[in-house]
Amino acid sequence: MQIGIFLPTTEIDPSPQTLKAFTQAVENMGYDYITTADHVLGAPHAGRTPPLWGPYTEKDNFHEAFLVFAFLSGISERLEFATSVLVLPQRQTALVAKQSADLAVLSENRFRLGVGVGWNYLEFDALAQDFTTRGARIEQQIALLRELWGKELVTGRAGPESIERAGIAPRPSRPVPVWLGGYADVALRRAARLADGFCVPGIAESESRLRLLQGYLREHGRDPTTFPTELIMTPPKGPDQGDWPRDRPSFISGTADTVARWKGLGGTHAAIATYWMGLESLSEHLAYAEKAINVARQ
Repeated sequence: MQIGIFLPTTEIDPSPQTLKAFTQAVENMGYDYITTADHVLGAPHAGRTPPLWGPYTEKDNFHEAFLVFAFLSGISERLEFATSVLVLPQRQTALVAKQSADLAVLSENRFRLGVGVGWNYLEFDALAQDFTTRGARIEQQIALLRELWGKELVTGRAGPESIERAGIAPRPSRPVPVWLGGYADVALRRAARLADGFCVPGIAESESRLRLLQGYLREHGRDPTTFPTELIMTPPKGPDQGDWPRDRPSFISGTADTVARWKGLGGTHAAIATYWMGLESLSEHLAYAEKAINVARQ
């Protein structure tokens, strides 16, 4: 079981000094990888039609995933890096292929690309992409990404994007692993057909989602025992709390059991989350991270 940690960008200082201290500390603690989410824009939720349902607003810090991982890979030695997840359909496919390839080359293949369809239509509008076709588009993009990583010259399409006898260089020495993530049944089915792995966001219903995924993998003739899966261990909400509380109780007491159950179900990766529990400084996040990995490794 690989144990990772979610980069708590919304709760720690965004400075390079803080990022360096966090990265080197968790590497020394024995974490296997760092994962991060992707948001280009944040916005107030009030007065939106249709409503925005996700947990983040314009006040939450998010580093650009490729840039921050390029920085972190240069100041670490063995940590791997993963997006959980990058909103692929709001981005240009060829550019993602180029950025991913460069990151794989510069980190010596310490990067995997987790992708999803996203929830914030405002970002799609700002980036001139169609929110309503994002499901079909992500499938075309995954196919095109793999071609661009593997071939010198590519001809293909992803939605309105067209490539004719062109390619990227340098290319990684092996294809970047593409994992999918999401909540809906359609995301599980898509992963069973197309992905190299799957990210389960949050502890609630994680076991039922994993069992569904394993069934879909078998339907497509794939072996669930060789298909990697990651649990993002977002702390569960407390009693009488709404969908996105920022003051959840500490999850240290439940970490060891959750990791053991996930491993027993066939899960291969578990990412510790230190955010949303009222931790107010880098030192508090690191203290929690050290306790969490110690109980997770028991």
